[in-house]
Amino acid sequence: MRPLKQISGWLFILLFSLPFAGVGTFMGYLTVSCLMQWQAMRSWIEVPATIIASDLETHHSDDSTTYRVTARYQYDYQGQSYTGQRVTMHSGSDNLGSFHQDTHKLLQRHQSTGEPFRCYVNPDDPSESILFRNPRWINLFFYMIFVLVFGGVGYGMLIGACWGQRRAKQEDQLKLQHPDEPWRWHLQWRDGHIAGQSLARMWTAIIAALFWNLVSSPVLIFVPGEVRDGNRLALIGLIFPAIGLGLIIWATREIIRRFKFGQSTFEMPSIPGVIGGPLQGRIHTKVNIKPEDGFHLTLSCINKVTTGSGKQKHTREHVRWEDTRVIERELYEYDPTQSVIPVSFQIPYNSSETDKSNTRNQIFWRLEVMAKVPGVDYAARFEVPVYRTSQSNPQITADSAIIATEQSPQDRLDALSKAHINIEPLPSGGQRIEIPMARNKGPALGISLFMLFWTGAIAVMIKLHAPLIFPIVFGLFDLLVIYIFVETWFFRSQIEVYPQRLTLAKGYLLLKSPVELNFSDIQGFKVKSNMTVNGRPYFKITVSTSQGKSHMVAQGLCPRRLAEQLVAEIERVLVR
Repeated sequence: MRPLKQISGWLFILLFSLPFAGVGTFMGYLTVSCLMQWQAMRSWIEVPATIIASDLETHHSDDSTTYRVTARYQYDYQGQSYTGQRVTMHSGSDNLGSFHQDTHKLLQRHQSTGEPFRCYVNPDDPSESILFRNPRWINLFFYMIFVLVFGGVGYGMLIGACWGQRRAKQEDQLKLQHPDEPWRWHLQWRDGHIAGQSLARMWTAIIAALFWNLVSSPVLIFVPGEVRDGNRLALIGLIFPAIGLGLIIWATREIIRRFKFGQSTFEMPSIPGVIGGPLQGRIHTKVNIKPEDGFHLTLSCINKVTTGSGKQKHTREHVRWEDTRVIERELYEYDPTQSVIPVSFQIPYNSSETDKSNTRNQIFWRLEVMAKVPGVDYAARFEVPVYRTSQSNPQITADSAIIATEQSPQDRLDALSKAHINIEPLPSGGQRIEIPMARNKGPALGISLFMLFWTGAIAVMIKLHAPLIFPIVFGLFDLLVIYIFVETWFFRSQIEVYPQRLTLAKGYLLLKSPVELNFSDIQGFKVKSNMTVNGRPYFKITVSTSQGKSHMVAQGLCPRRLAEQLVAEIERVLVR
């Protein structure tokens, strides 16, 4: 028997989706009806008509003005005179383009000159006539927006609710069969073959791009008319189609990635991944991939938190723990039909296990693999089961920091060098470590484009004399964006580490005077996240002293393992 809470949730979705589905269905009916009328009217007979009267009705509301052209005309058919009033097959007023205004001027000119105007007569019922028998395609376009947006939301929720109900029943049966093994409750994990999320990511991108562009596309119709009428402030509305263009680019890249690489699968020989133990397996791809710098694997523990409700609802993902690996060579390197990527992580005992019992505060584990290749890069993502089991070992509390320490110095130096961290030996036996400016060019370019877009929007507001509150509010956020822009492009730091001594220098473009610390004054190094870009956390390193002060060593390091490798290298030289 289904819990009352789940039944009421399903009924809520049903009641919520029905109005959307109803609007989409009704607008679909109008679209089909209009096209059927147009098809029937194509056989109507064209005859001359005399325009007796024409008027342009204007309807004002708080935020718009709509128009409707009306007319009365007379025509003869088979020796009998008739009077008609139908101008177009679309009833009602609107402000889509200038059809009503232009048509009113045209009919008035024919009325004043007495020049005949053509009309179309139904031969089966001559009293039925129309002046414009072709549909207004812009109207049909708007109908289809409602069909796709409202109908898509409504029917999508209905289908999703039914599918969810069916899946929930199957998982309830699994819970009864395996009450003490929660990883067996989920269908996608039951056989150890976990499908990648590339298809879901592709459709998410397509739907997001489609819906956003459908909803924002009317701006492209209204803005030119508003600008012609002298309302230059309407140009701000072009921000929405610009965002839509970005979404189209994102969707296009996901489509290319999906068809280029197909569906990847993560095969786990032992389910689940163990808290205080290993997560192991193999990623199988549908094509052979030859990456430029190896396969980059990341295992993350994600805390997904939802706050607020309705329009104030926000969902954020926080990375609780993360470790990375770089696999230089796959297992079946010479197989032209596939790539097989080995996966092996050690999960510390103090980590959180998978827990989705609270939909507003979930814990899940994500395995990602990326590889740089010509064109669109390879990327795959898997949601993997990680739980505390009888094999969990409390002694495994060392996370990636200890793994980094256990690396050979040469491996560590190679990893830092690949991350564009320059390490130079000093004559006195120490090392100079330089974290240069603009090291993370991807995030730097992304924040640069966003800053230009955002600042440009503010400039347009000022140029068009928008209400002062808008550039002020936008400007305050822009200050934060500019600060991040400066940090990502121009911040640099330099560490000189000697046995028993450390000097730190940092600054923008130019380095400030260095701070010198003796080993006896250093209490320890800390690695913590200082910003997140595209859901990926970037970390900074600080060093605390016995005087209670904290000095920043480096920042903008991703992933966490890279920061811990840098700490391990500093400590290796420092304690000699």
